[in-house]
Amino acid sequence: MLNGVRKMRKRIGTIATVVAVCGAVAACGSSGSSSSASSSTGSSSSTAGTTSGSGASSTSSAVTKAQATVAALYKGTDRALPTSGPKAQTGKKVWVISCYEGAVGCSVPAQGFVAASAHLGWKATVVDAKLDPSTATQEIKTAVAAKANAIVLDGFPCSWAPGALASAKAAGVKLYGLLSFDCPGKALYDGQLLFGKKTYEQYLEDQVGAGIAAYIIDKTDAKGNILSMQYNDGGAVNAIGQGIENAIKQNCPGCTFSSFAVTGQNIVQNQLQSLTSSALTKDPNTNVVTSPIDSAILLGMGSAVTQAEAGGRHILLTGVEGFAPNLKLIAAGGPDNFAIGSAALWEGWAAADGLNRIFAGAPQVDAGIGLEAIDKTHPSPSGLGNYNGNKRSQGYEQNYIKIWTGK
Repeated sequence: MLNGVRKMRKRIGTIATVVAVCGAVAACGSSGSSSSASSSTGSSSSTAGTTSGSGASSTSSAVTKAQATVAALYKGTDRALPTSGPKAQTGKKVWVISCYEGAVGCSVPAQGFVAASAHLGWKATVVDAKLDPSTATQEIKTAVAAKANAIVLDGFPCSWAPGALASAKAAGVKLYGLLSFDCPGKALYDGQLLFGKKTYEQYLEDQVGAGIAAYIIDKTDAKGNILSMQYNDGGAVNAIGQGIENAIKQNCPGCTFSSFAVTGQNIVQNQLQSLTSSALTKDPNTNVVTSPIDSAILLGMGSAVTQAEAGGRHILLTGVEGFAPNLKLIAAGGPDNFAIGSAALWEGWAAADGLNRIFAGAPQVDAGIGLEAIDKTHPSPSGLGNYNGNKRSQGYEQNYIKIWTGK
């Protein structure tokens, strides 16, 4: 029933790589969309897929629709790169507050921003919020005291430090959201990274989450019994999970969907494997496990799936961003089977371009960043390094440099 999914027999070995707690497409913590999963730690709730038809015809329709989506994702959905923009607004001091420098989902976009800043003539300072709103608040105050011209919120939401950010804005500091939700009610950001015509939250739910759901429907012939991790500490990560759940319920009448709740403390306390194993034990019919962040697979979910498969089960395990450790597992045949690649380094460059446009008084533009489905038979165009965009988008760095410098 699981087309192309092999039984995995090897446990995940020690991965000598610092891995992300939060993903490149998913900011850590937010006041964004809420999940329908139970709020109690580690709990599991099951929901049958809603029916949009009956019998073989509705199932066939679901698979056909999913296959078309997956085929497009295999080709990649990057759009055209920007072709024009303001010259570099040099001499700026920019502070990048990273959600957690120990997480590639936070550190890689920051690295991209710093690399771009060198070509813009900026002094970029990266500081670590350490997944702690109080630390983020203090770093914002420090940036203002250091006479920063702008603060970039990398992967953490406005809701972590609304008072400090409002004070910074009042002091004339520009605020830019890089993979970050603005404050609800009263927006504070001067600009945000754009993903086509959609908001960041819409992009996560309607493209990232829905794309993962399409892959699941395709590879299970619309008969998936799906177990999803719901990260209840993070709105953006939650948005991906919500997108998966919504798409499964709307488009897969033959599927079932259940979830188990995970908090940041569960991750820090190394409880992901036990929580996943417990949820798998409760539902022996689960044949799909989905994680809204790649790092969770590396930090315990993958081990739980490997353990379950050692007992004779066959499970499709899906991730998100396509970071190097996950791509190596996919290439090896598991336990990770799929990523919906999102270019974290490019996102940092695009944010620098967006902030340069703010300094110049120019409007924001779509960076062209899309997605790409990656599995064993459809490897990343970036090889086994961090996914960095569709093949046709390679060279985006030089494209920005030409816009900024004319060279």
